Amino acid sequence: MRKERASKLIEPDYTEYISALPAGKRIQLMVDVGPSGGISPSTLALAAAAQQTCGKVICVRHEQADVGVARRQIETLNLTGVAELRLGRSLQVVEQLRNVDFAVVDHRMECWKFVAIVDANPCGYPTKDNTFIDRKKDILNNRRLC
Repeated sequence: MRKERASKLIEPDYTEYISALPAGKRIQLMVDVGPSGGISPSTLALAAAAQQTCGKVICVRHEQADVGVARRQIETLNLTGVAELRLGRSLQVVEQLRNVDFAVVDHRMECWKFVAIVDANPCGYPTKDNTFIDRKKDILNNRRLC
């Protein structure tokens, strides 16, 4: 039987920020890209924002077992109305999405690849674990938001 891997803990203030920014900007389409496991603290933060904005968070996972775990967690937490799960290779799934307003990419993934392929809403705020991306210049480690 496959062991469920716990998400790396992230700072509570950061999780709060992940939720507050899209909620305050009335963001509609949020994406959470994680390498493995069920839902993460950032998934929960985005789901809280999606509930406030009547938006949606798409959780991308690359293993069937991870999707099953995440689906059960989402149902248990009553987030089925705001969270949608997608199974597949992260880059391929993200490439199919249109008008992404806000994205959180796990720090273990190569964020620059997502920046290159994401169809981002020009007024959105893509973000990568403690690193913000200025979409107008595609510069990593830039603290300015568009």
